[in-house]
Amino acid sequence: MNGRPTPSRSRHVSGFQLRAVFCDEGTLLARGEAAMKQGDASEAARCFQQAVRHADNARAKATAYLRLGEANRSLGRDRAAIHCFRRATEALPAWSPPHIALIALFVDADDWPAVDRIE
Repeated sequence: MNGRPTPSRSRHVSGFQLRAVFCDEGTLLARGEAAMKQGDASEAARCFQQAVRHADNARAKATAYLRLGEANRSLGRDRAAIHCFRRATEALPAWSPPHIALIALFVDADDWPAVDRIE
């Protein structure tokens, strides 16, 4: 035993899961951003979800939630996007990007009452 997983054990863990175990939120955010640029919103969402779990401060958590919301919106998951944008505003209330993302989503949906309710 040299400390590395045996081939039989490593087959049971996907490459993404291995990467997630050994990454911090900054690396996961960068991988998610790269996936978004390549048009792979599903992979981006997985990376951003892991970044949320690994975030160790309010700014990192808000950023991860914002990016996860953007990925969800790209996937047509507007309710999930709204949830993520709201979680980002809870993590860092004075940070404007998640507020702007919420407003843009509601304007695109022509939901003006929801825009009026944004704090």
